[in-house]
Amino acid sequence: MFKKKIINKIGIIINWTRELDYYESFIKEFDRNKIVLVVNDIPTKEIERKNNFSMIVENLKKKNVDYLLFTEIYNKYKFKIIISTGLTCANKITIISLLKFIYANSFGLFLKFIKVDIFLSNIFRKDVSGGASKDTIYNEWFPERKLGVTTVFFPRGLDLRLKHFPNEKFKKIFDIFLCYGKFDKELIQKKFKNSNNFIIGYPKYDSKLNLTSVKNKILNEFKIKENKKLIFWCPTYIEEEKEVSENIKIWLSKISKLRNDYNIIIRPHPKNTVVDENLKKKILNHGIFLDDKTDRNLQELFSVADLVLVDYGASVLTSIYLEKNVALLELPNNFEYIKRLEKTKSLDFEIRKEINQENILKIQNNSLINNINFLINNLNNENVINLKKKYFGSIENNSLKKTINELQKNINND
Repeated sequence: MFKKKIINKIGIIINWTRELDYYESFIKEFDRNKIVLVVNDIPTKEIERKNNFSMIVENLKKKNVDYLLFTEIYNKYKFKIIISTGLTCANKITIISLLKFIYANSFGLFLKFIKVDIFLSNIFRKDVSGGASKDTIYNEWFPERKLGVTTVFFPRGLDLRLKHFPNEKFKKIFDIFLCYGKFDKELIQKKFKNSNNFIIGYPKYDSKLNLTSVKNKILNEFKIKENKKLIFWCPTYIEEEKEVSENIKIWLSKISKLRNDYNIIIRPHPKNTVVDENLKKKILNHGIFLDDKTDRNLQELFSVADLVLVDYGASVLTSIYLEKNVALLELPNNFEYIKRLEKTKSLDFEIRKEINQENILKIQNNSLINNINFLINNLNNENVINLKKKYFGSIENNSLKKTINELQKNINND
């Protein structure tokens, strides 16, 4: 059997354009000669990944950063250490996925048709229908083991599905888990008893910024001249096909009315503008500043905002981590997306039970301007600071450097 050549370096897989921002501060702490970026160029039919590979490459070339392609090294080379978010490729047909698909669309459908699927599922405590017609022919695929001698999981946001995190499959995929703080570390330790975990803080948002300089940079970039306070709107991406962009559209008219009193910058999730090609035009027609820069340093926008508007997703926890003045925009309970978050106990949904009610805005609200004015002019971050302590804990100043030193010890100085 062909033996793969071991590359005595640390490989970092870049799966999405947004991961460039994830890793930027993290990579700066390494000896750059020991790091190799691997760009995910795996062919896929996922619509969200349209132009994703080319945009990653474009951004790396702009910064004169060298890289390798996934397809160039897969099954040929192995890194001493490989770091990944576990988002390399969600769609891959395997023998197991094919058999599951056939089962779900035959026997599973039959059980559903004769209405015994729920009864049997309650007895066996698992879905005996295999998802029935909703099951997909694809299976989760994690190639990290074939790319690294030691595999390291890199966190991708604290909007965790508490019912499932960490993915049971991760136990066999990753040797080391990097964590934001005590909360995700304890979840991993509880599920994987002897796991090797390191707290690294939130490198993406841990840079020390000159806020005056950054604010001037943002104002100049968007050509904002009016001396108004700044609202940063950071909506999530909804995967449910019939609800894509609806979290933006139902709030857009209301929020756009605030522009007489405030400067508003909206940054849709990168997947959103790929899937919904008309979204940018719709936003611009409402007179709101649009940010679609693929290599944006998000910490800058969060940090200079006088108020952050979020709905769901990682931006909810990011706002808490950065101790921001934040307002959460609610969606109707009949959204399939909301039902999924509730069913999986997603932290960005669950944490609403602990956030001050004046910071949660409902779509039926007829006093949005008054509520926004109150939040901006009556800053009270005690609740947010307490939530940060609960979910991130106190992070040791040198925790990131210590972790990186541990990883680099595995790299021989040949």
